[in-house]
Amino acid sequence: MKTVYLLFLIFPSLCLSQGEANQSVFTNTTTLEIFANKESNYSNQAIVVNEGFGIELSTFNGVFVFKTLSISLGVGIAFNVKDDYKSIPIVGDVKWYLKEYGFNSPYILLNAGKSLNISGFSKGYSSKLGIGYTFESDYSVQYVVEAFAKSKTFLMIEETNSNYLISSIGLSLGFKL
Repeated sequence: MKTVYLLFLIFPSLCLSQGEANQSVFTNTTTLEIFANKESNYSNQAIVVNEGFGIELSTFNGVFVFKTLSISLGVGIAFNVKDDYKSIPIVGDVKWYLKEYGFNSPYILLNAGKSLNISGFSKGYSSKLGIGYTFESDYSVQYVVEAFAKSKTFLMIEETNSNYLISSIGLSLGFKL
């Protein structure tokens, strides 16, 4: 137990020590996603498959734990246009960059999380796997382009005794500070 407590105290300083004098170990990324959906309604009846699309605006704040690996926590608002589902996803995000601190670098991303159960918004789960690239415009701002595959499940058990599964592919555009 003492070892875990000691690691908990040391971990933040290890993360911060990865930065050089002019490099920030903190990261903030804001993206706008547009994605095409394949939607399936799972219930006691037959599976109905629909086509649709969605839009999501997200922001992620995190830290580089190593010079090429960042972890972030993000929040967003998502709209599924076909059947008018809305959600507020809270997700953890991991990005592995090929270049230090992600300057002008390709990267691989993985994020997963849960949608909040707030009035008017659907609860559920989401995960995303993708690739991206950062383009440096100046030292403090970079542009971000991502291609991804995403899976979401809306839990509708209380209302209709069914779940709503969405599989998506899409593109994200954004900026990174």
